[in-house]
Amino acid sequence: MSTFIQELTEKVLEKHSDELGKICIVFPSKRACTFMEDQLGKALKNASWSPTLFAIEDFVPQMHKATLLDPVSLTFELFPIYHEAFPDESFDQFYSWGQLMIADFDEIDRYLIDGKSIFKNLADLKTVDITIDSWLNENGDLSPHQKDYLKFWELLGTFYESLQKKLKIQGMASPGGALRALATKISNEKPALPWEKVIFAGFNALSPAEELLFTSLMKWDLAECYWDMDQWYTEQPKQEAGKFFRELRKRWEANDANLKGKWTWIGRHLETTPKKIIMTAVPKRVGQAKAAGLLMEEMSADASPESYALVLPDENLLFPVLHSLPKQLKDVNVTMGYPLRNTPLYGLVDAILILHENAERLRPGGKGEPVYYFRDISAILRHPYIHSLASAEGREIMREITKENMIYVAPKHFHKYEDDGLLRFLFEPWQDLKDAIRYLLELFLRLKQGFELKQGDGLKLPTVEAEILFHFHSLTQKLRDKLGKYLGDRDLQIFRRLYKEVIIAAGIPFAGEPLKGIQVMGMLETRVLDFEHLILLSANEGILPPKQQQSSLIPYGCLL
Repeated sequence: MSTFIQELTEKVLEKHSDELGKICIVFPSKRACTFMEDQLGKALKNASWSPTLFAIEDFVPQMHKATLLDPVSLTFELFPIYHEAFPDESFDQFYSWGQLMIADFDEIDRYLIDGKSIFKNLADLKTVDITIDSWLNENGDLSPHQKDYLKFWELLGTFYESLQKKLKIQGMASPGGALRALATKISNEKPALPWEKVIFAGFNALSPAEELLFTSLMKWDLAECYWDMDQWYTEQPKQEAGKFFRELRKRWEANDANLKGKWTWIGRHLETTPKKIIMTAVPKRVGQAKAAGLLMEEMSADASPESYALVLPDENLLFPVLHSLPKQLKDVNVTMGYPLRNTPLYGLVDAILILHENAERLRPGGKGEPVYYFRDISAILRHPYIHSLASAEGREIMREITKENMIYVAPKHFHKYEDDGLLRFLFEPWQDLKDAIRYLLELFLRLKQGFELKQGDGLKLPTVEAEILFHFHSLTQKLRDKLGKYLGDRDLQIFRRLYKEVIIAAGIPFAGEPLKGIQVMGMLETRVLDFEHLILLSANEGILPPKQQQSSLIPYGCLL
């Protein structure tokens, strides 16, 4: 059986062999671009210009020519607009609302919805809710709080429009806004592309904005679509996997009768290809990781590692799996990111932030010298990193706190340790925002130097720990730049909250040799790729498929 990438390569060479450099191929993921590039190299017999390869998230900014902002930056851009309507609310109070609004604005753009109309409808529903719930006072007037509540819902549409105008003037956009603007522009006028043809390959569930982009380019005879589909789920209405494609095919065939029966490609691989499926019930995450390692050890003698993919719907299984793989597997390519919130360093940073939050809270009237709660000190000293680098001093401090029955400890208590030592540095007080950021950046450098010194001369920090420290350092610098641009010297409470939010949302994008060895990947990375052997872990309810936990200001009943 040939893979989708192999079939696509054959078709591209058949139709565009003389003009490969004049086409662009767009995939759902970056990983597919790498495999396509490798397959083209194998198939080409002569030197040739390579086609341009993009993942869809890179194709849109390339075409739209606007700077895309991340959710945190968009929230900062929205705050001045919101603050004009609600001047008494601080950024800290606004932040949670702002995140929800940014997420909803992005979805509105991806689904080509009229933002003003949907928020008008939503405001009307909230007005009805207040009446039904009898929130009116005895005299029939609304309280100031109720008026502000309704004002918020009435102004959501204005917030949306004002943010779009502001971003447009600055040459910026949200990911959804850029996609909507690009699709709308191309639908109205033929674009001047740097390529003669754009090939969209391997897509399935398209958002309305993506669908408009694809159909508009095809209308101008500038695009082709190739589908990685199977009749088993596209032709059976009860198969949920084919729901989005069946609906899309119905819409497209209604607009273009020439498409009927010409969907490239819809195969019959699931029904006709011989397969062997083994299901094994294994409790707990570590048990699954160990079972996967034993299975790989048994199977590795019969096939090359490149024919395997180990798929992890649960990202928390990554490190248990890596530690469980057989030793004879020399090459392992991890194509999924690992959340920074699951790393030991996040636990240390969180403990330090809690220490300073409580120290700020314990100041009488917010003035005077801060004091540290003994349990917060204990959490830092017992962390594996600190215990590894300063275990003797840490035990001495805890014995002293216990012996003296100390509940609160002043920072000057640690001055008896050497000036440049880790223990004295750890419990330095913060005076302002610059102090906090400087402290964290220096902490990461000290940890790196401490680990390298512990390992011995000439030994570098293990790769994973080095990656974790590097990403924490980079994210802290980026947040420092954002805070300097948007907030200036605001209080530490806002910084701590934002810092946690940024770290929780970030991950480590492990890099490796993408075409060598066994592939360890998440579910989304498998799109368009085919392997002879698949090992799928955590195929449990709530993980596959995952739980729906998306928060929104727009309820399901709010229909236009």
